[in-house]
Amino acid sequence: MKGLIIQWLYGSRPYLIGNLALSAAISVIAPILYNILMLDGDPDSVMITMLIPIQAILFSCILVLESVTNHFCSALLCKAHGFALTTMKPSKFILSQLSIYAIATVFSILLVAIPLTSMALFIDGYIDTMLPSNIKFAFSYILFAIGAYHINSALIIKVKNRDKAALIILGITLVIAIVAVLIINALQIEIDAMQLFAAFGNNWYYIAIGVALMLGIGTGLMLMLIKRGEII
Repeated sequence: MKGLIIQWLYGSRPYLIGNLALSAAISVIAPILYNILMLDGDPDSVMITMLIPIQAILFSCILVLESVTNHFCSALLCKAHGFALTTMKPSKFILSQLSIYAIATVFSILLVAIPLTSMALFIDGYIDTMLPSNIKFAFSYILFAIGAYHINSALIIKVKNRDKAALIILGITLVIAIVAVLIINALQIEIDAMQLFAAFGNNWYYIAIGVALMLGIGTGLMLMLIKRGEII
């Protein structure tokens, strides 16, 4: 189990280092861009500034999250996972993957903390107005992404292709989004992007339930596929 975790850490060094550089760059660019647009005073510019912290969160940990499925697919195709399963039980193999997700979550939180700290220091009023909701959104986003990547990894076992698995996840997500939009329109509910992001961050208990469900689905699917001999 330790071997699989170390293998991921070693193989993901370019992602981790690159993401650290990206997070550092965002921590410089985000507050500068925010302050410039706020000084402009244009209503459209002000609306864009509200999205800058959200974008900073989304991009400051994206490479670490991507490294999870990228490494999983590479190890699967080069038969490393098949070899690992000759020496360990499927449950232990899945536990090692969940451990990797946990480490990736910690890395992601630390990387997101860099631009959040920078914005707290260099944007007036950010701590009192946006920081609490941004922290909630960051945690919700990272955990939700980890759950989705776990299902994606299970699908990779079946389709043997990272892009195809991602397209399946994207297709399911789009269907859910379309249904949600239809329901919102049918109920004549008015909602904008900022309200959507706020709802995503504030309703953390629903996110927690959703993440637990995704981890359960991914684990069950992965265990079924392993027992069927899909990893060789």
